[in-house]
Amino acid sequence: MNMTDAPLHHRLDPRGKRSFIIFCAVACAIFTMSMVYQYQMIRDARRQTVGDGLHVESYGFDLSNLTVEPDLLVAAGLCRDAQQAMTAPQFDDIALIDKYAKNPWKAIVVSDDAVIGVSINGDDRAYPIRYLNWHEIINDTVGGVPVAVTFSPISRSAVVFDRRVNGEALLFGYSGLIYNNNLVMYDQRAMELRHRPASLWSQLKFEAIAGPMVGHPGAKLTVLPCRLIRWADWKKSHPQTRVLRGDPAMKRKYKRKPYPDAVVVGRPVFPVRPLVTASPSGGASGGGGDDMIAAYRDEQNHWRIIADPAQHPDQLPPDAPIVYARWFAWFAFRGFHSRVD
Repeated sequence: MNMTDAPLHHRLDPRGKRSFIIFCAVACAIFTMSMVYQYQMIRDARRQTVGDGLHVESYGFDLSNLTVEPDLLVAAGLCRDAQQAMTAPQFDDIALIDKYAKNPWKAIVVSDDAVIGVSINGDDRAYPIRYLNWHEIINDTVGGVPVAVTFSPISRSAVVFDRRVNGEALLFGYSGLIYNNNLVMYDQRAMELRHRPASLWSQLKFEAIAGPMVGHPGAKLTVLPCRLIRWADWKKSHPQTRVLRGDPAMKRKYKRKPYPDAVVVGRPVFPVRPLVTASPSGGASGGGGDDMIAAYRDEQNHWRIIADPAQHPDQLPPDAPIVYARWFAWFAFRGFHSRVD
């Protein structure tokens, strides 16, 4: 066959050079995309595995000015950001919640589910505890106020903070560390976006315990009003509330509880000091350190304790800053009564 009888593409590219070049270009593109993907996976894996779960020093935080007892600051057994704090939470309207409420397979929350309820400037929101068990920190803005909705499963402590410190809205992440058997957060934005050392913040101490924010004027977190309450009760009193939407990828996790053995009756697994020996009423504890209490800040700027708050919700002032926790955890940080600094 001579060239005049060959197909047109053979006459234009008799040696297949064009096909070879196209093949090489496609192969190079695939290889490049594969390398980029692998690089991103390695980068994310490294980011997710900072901290070996055993040694506090492996988490990469500056502890040179640590203000708390070093022996009470321990690794939680998880790496930094193992519990993914939410930074752009999504919410469902109550109409959608009600639509699926009668279907046990699709129900988002049910009547007896515990939620942290927050209401600011007419903006009502509910954060289910079964989501917070796995995120522990929700960075949100409610009624125009930047807030951090926090929950520590090992101490059952629920606190809502104003995220603004010295005029800047912080973005909190899960540090992987625990102080006095309680959640320790870190300023995620400082470390990831500004490439500067991050401060560590104690949930029940309400302040920075290590890093550049220690000692700064006003570098304390403002506690806001909230309620740890049954969904049915919150919905009844806040019919326009919206409900936090969970991460679909974590649907199976939400059905379980983390740290199943974090507390043995009367004896926390992680170190706590001082360990409570008296009940909230002042008598012998009798193993009641695991009991839930609520503490509210009164007009004299003192924290007052309500034992068994689920049975006595009417004793909590509606607009006062409120903290919920297991009794042993609150006592370790605040004792029976304490004045706000």
